[in-house]
Amino acid sequence: MPLAPRCITDLTVGYGPVQVLFGLSLSVGKGECLAVLGPNGAGKTTLLATISGFLSPRAGHIRLEGSEIGGRPPHAIVRAGISQVMQGRQILGPMSVRDNLLLGAHLRLPREGRAAVDASLRYVYGLFPVLAERRSKTEGAIERARADIAAAEARTAEYEQRLREARMALFKRQEERRRMALQARSAAVAEARAKAQAQVSQARAAIEQDKTAAQTALQAEAGRLATEIVRTVLQPVSAAVQTPVGGGL
Repeated sequence: MPLAPRCITDLTVGYGPVQVLFGLSLSVGKGECLAVLGPNGAGKTTLLATISGFLSPRAGHIRLEGSEIGGRPPHAIVRAGISQVMQGRQILGPMSVRDNLLLGAHLRLPREGRAAVDASLRYVYGLFPVLAERRSKTEGAIERARADIAAAEARTAEYEQRLREARMALFKRQEERRRMALQARSAAVAEARAKAQAQVSQARAAIEQDKTAAQTALQAEAGRLATEIVRTVLQPVSAAVQTPVGGGL
């Protein structure tokens, strides 16, 4: 079965070790529109990037008018007749509407000439009359660009403000935690110091009590010894002095 002039067959594409497209095949007939639908990550952008030459196929074929274009660089694919309309404006604000359109046709000038390009411009103006009205204007594009920049700056300023507020809140939380931890440590130190002082006071009281008891016991022992000395030594001596030698008159 002959291949269609504009078709993709068994296309395999990936990024490094990650494979995204697995044997994709499709064809587009003349005058047809083909929509590729799928969720995020399904490979739609990868498919368009491969068709436009920003990625090279690992396997499979991409054919345009019967010629293989898979793996060619982007400028060669544009020369072959495939252009990708990017999401977003993708225009040069300082240039006029007409100059932006001519920029898109710059590859056709050497090949087809000014007349063909002017005919294409008339065709585009017919499709979009507002472009013909604004063909020499640039203010709209510039103002849109300025508005985009201003919006980006506003988002950036808002983000930076939120970031500063988040950092300040985090700093305050950390300071509060440090303060509470310091208070807890101070309370623990004070409690330990009070306990130590109480233990020292108790020890001193016990020492004083033991000292008093020892003194009392020492005094009692000294009194006992004095009594014993008097009883055993001094009393017999006194009795011997009082008794006459020879025992009587």
